[in-house]
Amino acid sequence: MELRLPDGRRAHIQVPEGRHILECARDAGVELPSLCEQGWCCTCAVRVLSGRVDQSASRRFYEADRAAGFALICTGSPRSELVLLTHQLEAMRAFRIGANLPVPRGPTLAQP
Repeated sequence: MELRLPDGRRAHIQVPEGRHILECARDAGVELPSLCEQGWCCTCAVRVLSGRVDQSASRRFYEADRAAGFALICTGSPRSELVLLTHQLEAMRAFRIGANLPVPRGPTLAQP
């Protein structure tokens, strides 16, 4: 899978079955934002540029999030080859506000 970072870098990582994207990115030395790591806060939000992500382990993820092209990598697992644009917290928050979906309160970003 490919991760596209805001500074233009690209990271290629492997995510074995049964593991989450965020933990495998860390194992590969790619530091990404995260906070709750339960699929609740949206800090780890990404845009799915291609492929499918399983969000069944997420505590608060909506079909509307998926339809808008978002995923939460702390609890997301690949279901196909993926290309993801990282650091999408603010975009996901704006989408949820516009869609009248719950938006996490409190600290909104934990950077490595």
